[in-house]
Amino acid sequence: MAEAKELDKNSENCLSSFQKLTLRDLQKGTKFTANLESDFELNDLYESDDNSDGDQSWKSGEPKHDENKATNIYQPPPPMSTLEELAENVTSDGGIKKLVLRSGSGVKPPVGSRIFFEYVAFKPDVTEWFDSATGNRTLAVVLDETCWLINGLKIGLTSMEVREEAQFLFHFEYAFGPFGCPPRIPAGSSLIFNVRVVKFLTPEMLLEVSNMSRNERNQLTFSQLNIVAKNLRTTGNTHYNLKNYSKAIRAYRRAIDYLENFWNVTDKDVEERAKVLESIYCNLAICYIKLGKAPQACNACKVGLAQVVTSHDDKLYFRYAHAKMMLGDYNEALRLVGDAEKAGAVKNACKHLRQQIFQERKESKGREKAMCSKMMKGMDEDKDTEANAEEENDKEV
Repeated sequence: MAEAKELDKNSENCLSSFQKLTLRDLQKGTKFTANLESDFELNDLYESDDNSDGDQSWKSGEPKHDENKATNIYQPPPPMSTLEELAENVTSDGGIKKLVLRSGSGVKPPVGSRIFFEYVAFKPDVTEWFDSATGNRTLAVVLDETCWLINGLKIGLTSMEVREEAQFLFHFEYAFGPFGCPPRIPAGSSLIFNVRVVKFLTPEMLLEVSNMSRNERNQLTFSQLNIVAKNLRTTGNTHYNLKNYSKAIRAYRRAIDYLENFWNVTDKDVEERAKVLESIYCNLAICYIKLGKAPQACNACKVGLAQVVTSHDDKLYFRYAHAKMMLGDYNEALRLVGDAEKAGAVKNACKHLRQQIFQERKESKGREKAMCSKMMKGMDEDKDTEANAEEENDKEV
């Protein structure tokens, strides 16, 4: 069976131009063309990279590269009196003061951007931090009326650039107010925050489906999301035909994530989603087979077969059999070939795979037999050696 026929007919589509699918495009019904250059991760145009060699492309020209290494964001702040002397006012009333620990890239997030940042919070003149959000807990917020951050952080973030690290002193009016948040934050407490801006997504980028949060995607209709998933499948098929199996897997897995984590569906949508998922899992399985990852291929086939509402796909059974053969489970592989034939798989392809399974099983048994013979021969040689040693000992006695 030719590789080109193993995939959905969408793989025949040639990706001649590159564009991003946005919410506006979906609402207008714009035809989507997938981007081959994308690995389907969040756009890293504004990501922080402490090990950068200075060859990144930035939206507003070349960034100002800082040679200093990233600071330890958990580093305790200086005494409050010292910080007040060193820091500059961010607000005219002096309620927010800022001390730059590391200069940024020169690019500030535009109004309405989603800002990704880390912070560690301290109480004045206390060396132990009481709150933090770093690493996997990096926060992402849009600084609008729905933003839940304290006012000091909202205002402070608007003054920062990408990759900048700063220490902020928030007087109580810009923190938790005159009443505080007892017992953790006493009444009328000022606070110190070490903040690092990691990256941001512009308002335009937030309209791209790939940059939407799960909750935002669930505000779409199923038909809109289904367009995205199908075209990710097409992109995966194109990568497959170019033998870029890892990129194809990323596209398929992104489509699966979109569909499986979308709950705004009707009964009719559930059936359509199952059909699309079945085809994607089928394509995912062949990619894993090409990469020699039989366990992952088996799992893709198993999940794909569970998706089907009406009838099982012969391709899934066929690829399941292939993956089982790779694992050395020949009896199960033969059973699955039979299931593939019953489901309507091409008989010549099934015949060829069955012959391959028999040949693999024969060679496997041959290897086992040779190994056993070698082991028995080694045991016989050991016995002969022991017997000779005993004879020599008897002669000496």
